[in-house]
Amino acid sequence: MGGMVWMGSAPPEDVVLRPICTSCGSVVYLNPKVVTGAVCLSEDHSRVLLCRRAIPPVGKWTIPAGFLEMDETTSEGAVREAMEEAFAEISVHPGALIAVYNIPMANVVQHVFAAVIPDEAAARVRPGEETQEVRFFGWDELDQAEIAFATVEWVLEHLRAVMGSGVDVGAVATGMAKSEVQVRTKKPDGTFV
Repeated sequence: MGGMVWMGSAPPEDVVLRPICTSCGSVVYLNPKVVTGAVCLSEDHSRVLLCRRAIPPVGKWTIPAGFLEMDETTSEGAVREAMEEAFAEISVHPGALIAVYNIPMANVVQHVFAAVIPDEAAARVRPGEETQEVRFFGWDELDQAEIAFATVEWVLEHLRAVMGSGVDVGAVATGMAKSEVQVRTKKPDGTFV
C-alpha cells in the first residue's frame, strides 16, 4: 500500500469506517491483539507458577503470558511465553483452553490454557528477560502475591473452582478431559460480564 489512506466503508454498506488505501483499495483492519498464556501447575497440582514482572506493572505477579506472534497458534504462543518468561518447559494441548477474556478498552482478547510442569522441568525454572523472579505458590499462598491483572485473578479463581469440583486438572491439561471455559468481558465502565 503506497497510496494515501482515507477513511471509508468497505464494502460500502459496512457501518464501520476503516482506513483504505487510495491506490489499491485495500482495507486496513485495526483489530484487537491476542494475548495467550498458561496457568502452569506443579506435577501434583498443589502449586501454581507465577512470574514477578520486570516490565510494567513492575513487581506484580502474573502467569506466563504475552502477545501472540504471527504464524503461531494460541497454544504454541502459551508454550513460547512460558519459556520466555520463566524457562518453564510445558506442553499445551489445544483442548486445555480454560478461559477467554475480552478487554475491549485495551483492544485485547486473552486465551488461557492449563498446563502441568513435570517436577524435573520445575527444578529448572528461572526468571526470563521480562521477569524479576519466578515462584511456585501453593493455592493457599496466592493471597500473598500482588497480582498484576484482573484476568490472572479470574483464571486462578476459576481453576481453583474447577479443581474443587473434582475435575482432574491433569487430564484437562492434556486434553483428555474437558473443563468449562470461563468467558468474561470487562466493559469500559469497569464492570464485568
